[in-house]
Amino acid sequence: MTRLIAHALGFGFANWDNGECRPGHAAIAEDCGTSIRTVERSMAELERGGWVVRIGREAPGLSALIRFSFPERPPEMAAERPPEMAAERPPEMAGDEDQRPPNLSSTPAKSGGTYKEEPKLNHKTRLPLHATRVTVPGGARPTPLQALVGINSEARADWDEWLRSHGFPTLDKIGQHIPHAGAVYFDMPWRYPPRADDEASTRTAGRFAEWLRIRA
Repeated sequence: MTRLIAHALGFGFANWDNGECRPGHAAIAEDCGTSIRTVERSMAELERGGWVVRIGREAPGLSALIRFSFPERPPEMAAERPPEMAAERPPEMAGDEDQRPPNLSSTPAKSGGTYKEEPKLNHKTRLPLHATRVTVPGGARPTPLQALVGINSEARADWDEWLRSHGFPTLDKIGQHIPHAGAVYFDMPWRYPPRADDEASTRTAGRFAEWLRIRA
């Protein structure tokens, strides 16, 4: 739950220019579908680990101002969690192996799953091994995550199916093209769409799809 709350803070409340946000615990609890007490515990854990720094203190009618930080050494947060939470991988480490968005639910993803690591393309150019990367947010892009999705790949077909099921046009109508190594790819937040049980990544994917539709 702490990772889910951190994800919600970063993508739903934080100012990307300076990393600051003034979240209300009630608003975070509603966004993540949990209790205010759970939010308070998670915020305290993030502060102890050095991931957020409290700039001001709460006053009547005013939420505390916090700023995102990056500790010199990753905190030993997993030791304080139940075993099933400790087994999860941080979202920033899940990109290069299966290219699917991280599962932020309390049930850890099984290793060696059925993900399609190398989508089959109709052209000879292979998909880059390190397609997913973090980029500097620009304009109104709703997420800094970026992956290259092949025009004729199975990943593209999965995205088209996800977009249709969520009421969006397919990539041939709203997709943004990126040239790479002599081929053209679609610009997406992950190589594959999010799982149905990953609520945080589904919300991010929906905001990204709406951004694509506006720009199309």
